[in-house]
Amino acid sequence: MIEDAELLRRYVEEKSEDAFAALVQRHLGLVYACALRRVGGDSQLAEDVAQQVFTDVARRASVLSRRPVLAGWLFTSARFAASKAMRTARRRLEREQEAQIMEKLSHDTTAQIDWERARPVLDDAIGDLNESDREAILLRYFEGCDFSGIGTKLNLSDNAARMRVERALEKLRARLERRGITSTAAALATVLAHQTAVAMPAGLATSVTGAALAGGAIAAGAGIGSGVLAAVTFMTKLQIGIGTALVGGGAIGFVIQAQHNAGLHTEMAMLRQQNQEIASLRAENRRSEDLAAEVSRLRQDDVVLARLRDEAAALQARLQSMARLSAATTPDRATTPPRRLSEKTSAAFGKLKPLQAAKDWSGMLVFLDGLIPQVEPTSYDMAQILDMKAKLYLALEQYSKAIEPWEKALQLSDQFKYFDDKDACDKVYYLAQLRYQCDGLTAEAPQGLWF
Repeated sequence: MIEDAELLRRYVEEKSEDAFAALVQRHLGLVYACALRRVGGDSQLAEDVAQQVFTDVARRASVLSRRPVLAGWLFTSARFAASKAMRTARRRLEREQEAQIMEKLSHDTTAQIDWERARPVLDDAIGDLNESDREAILLRYFEGCDFSGIGTKLNLSDNAARMRVERALEKLRARLERRGITSTAAALATVLAHQTAVAMPAGLATSVTGAALAGGAIAAGAGIGSGVLAAVTFMTKLQIGIGTALVGGGAIGFVIQAQHNAGLHTEMAMLRQQNQEIASLRAENRRSEDLAAEVSRLRQDDVVLARLRDEAAALQARLQSMARLSAATTPDRATTPPRRLSEKTSAAFGKLKPLQAAKDWSGMLVFLDGLIPQVEPTSYDMAQILDMKAKLYLALEQYSKAIEPWEKALQLSDQFKYFDDKDACDKVYYLAQLRYQCDGLTAEAPQGLWF
């Protein structure tokens, strides 16, 4: 399947309307479903919103072609466009389209109740997620991608894509719960999965593509080209429909209709001219904003990587120095405590399995804290307990608390060689990530650490 960025590149460089039509066909379900929820089921208004969103895509195609994934931008744009349409239209919310959606949901009573209460706040809750989680939810449940497809788009393995979707779904459930919507992750997944089944009006993809291409061509200064051709095609169809109606309406109807059409034509010409001027200014402003944001993000990434690299190098040098010192001051390896768990500690660890199966990380921490006084402070048992505590804090997203037990575990390993060199170096690297994160410069957990 051709990537979004490649389709946009073909549209920008080759003026390929087929490429743009394929892009609209791929993402229209996501945009239309989002718009439909935001406007309370008004299908006509949702069509207008979808048309506006893809018109913006055509206008900003050169900038958007740099994005590897377009779903997040389309979702945010649809939210804003739908909110603006509701404010300007001032229409009463209609529930016919919502009824169609509800008919497609499962007959599970709990899921129906969750959808009824979650619908008004669902988009805001998804919008509160970070970009990677939001894209995982949108690709899985709104665009119907399998885990292999998600992994390809996000540069992940199939299993990593599944884990990201599951974590994002749990975060979304927690955000809905803070808004008073209680549900299980399974029920929430059932509700979200039906968003790909929203019925779109026949011909919507064609009309959206034509209008977006026309708007994009006008904003880009294309002159007499694809945008004019789309407008001429539209006017031709309109004239054919009017002529058919006039055959049965008589000469009087013809005169009245002709006058009305003339007025509409004048009004459309004025609006088109105004839209051209506004669209040109907006496009220029957006290009400047996008370029400034991209430059700022790249600079910040460079600073972050440089600092993290320096921190990791310093910690690794410290570890190697301590290892050399330990080797010099330890005359006989036979006196080093054994690198295996004692029978007592091994039996105690066996009691942790039910808590681990239940993912009761807090309960495991309490158990380990009670076990520490019973263990020799410099033993291999203590090093393993401290290492496990650090990983449990990571599972609870209490990153700052993981630093101290990991430092103590590494100190024991420096003295008694409890961890092999590769394992110790990995822990040093992850510890550097944690220290850097706790300075407030990132909100992501260290990658590759899962209890």
